[in-house]
Amino acid sequence: MLKFGPWVLSPHQYLLSSGKIERELDPLTCKLLHYFLTHGKTLISREDLAKHVWETPYVDDNAIYRAISDLRKQLTHPDFSHKFIKTHHKKGYSFPIEVIKLPEKSVHEAPPSTPTTTPEAQKILPSVAKRTRTVPVFLSALLLLLVSILWLLISHGETGPSQPPEPAPNSMTHAPSITWEPGAEYNPLLSSDNRYLAYRNHLNGTDTSFIVRQSDKMKVPLFYQDKHIDVLSWQADSDTLLTAISDDEHCQIATFDISQFPHILAPTMLLPCGRPLNNAAYLSQDGKDLYYVKAIRGLQKNTIYRYSLETGQEQELLAKHEVNGGVLHFEMSPDETHLAYLLVDFKGPMRAGLLTLTTGKNQLIAQLKHAPYGFAIDWLHDSSAVLIADKNRISTIDIATQATTTARLPDNFYAYYLELAENNHILYTPYVVRHASLIKATNIFSAYDTVHTPIYQSDMHNYNVGSAHSGAVYFASTRTGTHEVWRAQDNELTQLSDLKDIDQYIGPIRESYDGKYILFKQSEKLKFIRLSDNQLFTIPELPEKICRYYWTPTGNHIIYSTEDTEHSKIWQFDLITRSIHLLSEVGGRSLLVNELGAAYYLDENNLVSVATGDAQALNLPSYNHNFSVLTSQYLYFHDAIKSLYRLDLKTNELLKETLLFAPGEMATMSINNGLIYTRYQLSDTSIKYSSHPFTLHADAL
Repeated sequence: MLKFGPWVLSPHQYLLSSGKIERELDPLTCKLLHYFLTHGKTLISREDLAKHVWETPYVDDNAIYRAISDLRKQLTHPDFSHKFIKTHHKKGYSFPIEVIKLPEKSVHEAPPSTPTTTPEAQKILPSVAKRTRTVPVFLSALLLLLVSILWLLISHGETGPSQPPEPAPNSMTHAPSITWEPGAEYNPLLSSDNRYLAYRNHLNGTDTSFIVRQSDKMKVPLFYQDKHIDVLSWQADSDTLLTAISDDEHCQIATFDISQFPHILAPTMLLPCGRPLNNAAYLSQDGKDLYYVKAIRGLQKNTIYRYSLETGQEQELLAKHEVNGGVLHFEMSPDETHLAYLLVDFKGPMRAGLLTLTTGKNQLIAQLKHAPYGFAIDWLHDSSAVLIADKNRISTIDIATQATTTARLPDNFYAYYLELAENNHILYTPYVVRHASLIKATNIFSAYDTVHTPIYQSDMHNYNVGSAHSGAVYFASTRTGTHEVWRAQDNELTQLSDLKDIDQYIGPIRESYDGKYILFKQSEKLKFIRLSDNQLFTIPELPEKICRYYWTPTGNHIIYSTEDTEHSKIWQFDLITRSIHLLSEVGGRSLLVNELGAAYYLDENNLVSVATGDAQALNLPSYNHNFSVLTSQYLYFHDAIKSLYRLDLKTNELLKETLLFAPGEMATMSINNGLIYTRYQLSDTSIKYSSHPFTLHADAL
């Protein structure tokens, strides 16, 4: 064992410890650290690392940079600011910290149960120990018998009803990375014969899909006419990879033939597709049917469709009343008799459903406890059970009996994508963290160059920008550890709320027209703050779940919408009389209110007035738009990928600006043709492989 600075490395346990801090290292990181520690302060070249750590003559520089970066993150310590690894430009690295080799038993302090004795006590202990050895043997036997009886009583429930046993931590504690490119690497897909691995990489706003031949790890990117390619699934028992090929305007579901790898043939186009596909599409083994997720017509919900490539007929497999929220992702069973899918509504953890294709039977099979969003679902290879990851638990659900078994993994395990490999090993992508920042865009959609200026940046906080009429910027953030509402104005940053809430998401923030109040949503419930004294108010007359909401110019009314599985309605609440008035039976999910207080909703390509019912046809893209902002002159929206649009409501002229990152919530500014929006960028992550197979223990999901 090796001690350096505040840390102790136990290489055989892959463990880095410092007092109460313990960090498990993957094998590569542990091996890399051990090499640094055992080579002192000497200069270590990249060639040395390739030879002694990777044990190969050549390693891509990016892989070494990534491994060094991961190691530096593991070595960060709250009480130690010195650099552990020093970079020597164009020469290599060194480890300038003193390293001490420790005996195996002197690494940690003695456990609390181990007595610490003074010299006086040591004089007494030998005689005590001697007397202890004279205790009659039958007393020891009697004590052993009493312990055995007590154990039997507990184990057989004689002492009362017991709780189901907590599943033991799983043996899958080490999961080395199998991809090492810079950027966010995700969505691992194994071909049926495990010969090829497909996955995606997101770097600096650009997505690239790769194919890796498992036998020699040869990797090639997928390219087609400078278009964006998303890998979706492998066709069963073939070398055909299903993909979505798109640009800013169009999308096609297409297949690539990988049988002549590394030479990859031009794709075969199958069907135009809406955007986004949410990573979910599947081509049947006979090549006759295509399954995919897309939005239900007229609603911003996703459901599953089947398209016959022979007849050209499309069939909706799940009706809209069965997908409260929407289908985020699905996986076809290997025998192609069932679809397992994940439902998301952004109001709590996801649910899992099962659709039997032969009978059309649809049933809910799991309510997750933790994950509100993700794609970690797969099938056992014999099609008998569904595999689902919910934070640090992987559960299998038997589709015949609904019996659930669970493997509990280390607390830092959080699968975002999941793929079952051979012999119960798994490939997975850890939860992908989004770096968020507020961006002010000026001169946008004008003759001048657009200027994108970061206002507030963060490593992990989910900034949610709000609209304002006073020139202030309002946003929600977890920058202090809890979800709170903030105001930025005149170079001053002020925390307005004291919610002390860790879990509940804060929705868009709306400033009243007179600048006296802000309205926001917390856990689907509307609240507002009086800005003169930051007092928080609730509105008990309103329902528990609110969809969209706006102030009216007078400040006496709030226009809001509600939604359930059947209806999406628009309402008005009078803050003076406390009365509620129904404005529209439809359109609530796409409710928009402009700066004049006029309410509208979007019905496919029509902007409909709530007051009159008049509809105006709009020149909108074919796919669903997100995060719309309405003024009396323009409709702003984006595609949640990297395209930002402005539609002139008088001329129907549509302008587009391409961004280098994914935008989120946005609000208009009154000066310089401005917008404020949230920018999201994915953190670096890699695809990992369980070095030990996981095992299952009986438990409830």
